Amino acid sequence: MLDDEVLRVIHEHHEHCDGTGYPRQLSEAAIGRLSRVVCITNHFDGLCNPRDPRAGLSPHEALKQMFALHRSRFDDVMLKAFIRCMGVYPPGSLVQLEDDRYGLVLGMHPSQPLKPTLILYDSQVPKEEALIVDLEREPRLAIASALRPAQVPPEALDYLNPRQRITYYIDPRTRG
Repeated sequence: MLDDEVLRVIHEHHEHCDGTGYPRQLSEAAIGRLSRVVCITNHFDGLCNPRDPRAGLSPHEALKQMFALHRSRFDDVMLKAFIRCMGVYPPGSLVQLEDDRYGLVLGMHPSQPLKPTLILYDSQVPKEEALIVDLEREPRLAIASALRPAQVPPEALDYLNPRQRITYYIDPRTRG
């Protein structure tokens, strides 16, 4: 038997705070707190991993879209906390550095959101031995832009393989 709060999340995780969700078009006050959290994470995952992978957004683009275009759908405090936890370049983001190299974001630093840890593509290094770089400790390196998978050369995308490398977790020490 499932806990009542779990059942509530199952029923409400597609409800939006502005009343545009489904199945009951509930308003923010009527949606459970955990349901509002799951709504945010479910929407984020849907933008990054749609049924048609070619339509997927980068994690960076998904957060940007959620904040800019769909903000009214979500609990404002929770959305801001989610964005703070995920960082400017969330884990799984494909990026291009200012020196034109490609990388995959593995983790972020709350104190340095523009300086995540990433794995770099290097055709001369076997992917099992790929270089992991902490941009916080490499002041000469910087991210030029976040990219969609379609913007990354196939050999670099295969090497970085974002879908097999990423696991999200929340560090309780980074509370916002």
